[in-house]
Amino acid sequence: MVISGHMASGISLTLADWVPLYGVHLPIFAFSSGYFFKESATQDWIGYVKKKVLRLLVPLYIYNLFYGIVVLISRRFGFTLSEEFSLYNLLLAPILNGHQFAYNLGGWFVVPLFMVETFYVLLRKALHISWNRLSETVLFVVLAILGMVGNQLGYMGYNQGWWLVLDRMLYFLPFYAFGFYYKKFLEEYDRKIPDALLLSVLFGIQAMIFFIYGRELTYGAAWCSFKEPGYMPFLAGIVGIAIWFRIATMLEPVLGKKRSVNILADNAYSIMINQFAGFMIVKTVYALISKYTMLFQDFEMDAYKSTIWYCYLPRGMKQLGVFYLIMGIAFPLLVQYIINMTKNKFGRMKNALLNTKFR
Repeated sequence: MVISGHMASGISLTLADWVPLYGVHLPIFAFSSGYFFKESATQDWIGYVKKKVLRLLVPLYIYNLFYGIVVLISRRFGFTLSEEFSLYNLLLAPILNGHQFAYNLGGWFVVPLFMVETFYVLLRKALHISWNRLSETVLFVVLAILGMVGNQLGYMGYNQGWWLVLDRMLYFLPFYAFGFYYKKFLEEYDRKIPDALLLSVLFGIQAMIFFIYGRELTYGAAWCSFKEPGYMPFLAGIVGIAIWFRIATMLEPVLGKKRSVNILADNAYSIMINQFAGFMIVKTVYALISKYTMLFQDFEMDAYKSTIWYCYLPRGMKQLGVFYLIMGIAFPLLVQYIINMTKNKFGRMKNALLNTKFR
């Protein structure tokens, strides 16, 4: 969904006409994270936060340094599609907006997700919130209200600088809280509802929302530039999550154990961070063919070098967007494979040195 939303994909498997991508794809990330939150995290909250720093923030900054160097080099060849290489863009921009070097802008969500996960576990620890239904319901309602307050701030125009940092975190917060609340109290009842009945009701709600507003509701969560009051981004996200969660439940017996599906699931972080670099590879191939042959003469070289969002489709054929989809996944998987191989190699070297030392 994320890749299809960022660049032409040529495939319509995302139900985007009924469940707009920019109303549900990032809420699903937050919901899924909350769904897998473990109660034991509050017992060792320091270890939990440290783990999140290592798994989320450290890779984010390593990638940021790498793509900053890519930007530094590519500017010598006329590419101006990102901010300049600087200490601000290396250290502070990933927190304030996350779009500084363009190639890794898909990772902007990492900081607000980290903030939500940290805030959630610290709040539970500080208030000694128990795990019973009443306490969990009160907590979820409070966090949902906070989320809607954040959305309202964005709706009112308070979405610049540090306001944006706050708004992003608050936007994710109710979806994260709902993930845990759903797993603990609602899932057993939800699974008892027949698929046809539940999906009919949910699509009916979507139809009512479209009818009332006269259009699909989409939200630029990255900038929290909401066009509707604070409750609507939350409502639209919850309905979209419910639809896709049920579809995923229906598909899981067939696809859940597929190696290809689990490869995607295990490497979601790399896909989010590196997808735009994959898109650039496709555009670079088109650029080279356009420059050295008579094909693709309508390729816009200036746009290719000045905006990461330029999407070239030969003869305007949207079906050819599938190359962006493929490379937006394949390149990040290759990057992660190289990282894993390197880590394993150094791990074996370290163990060999340690064994030699002790012998």
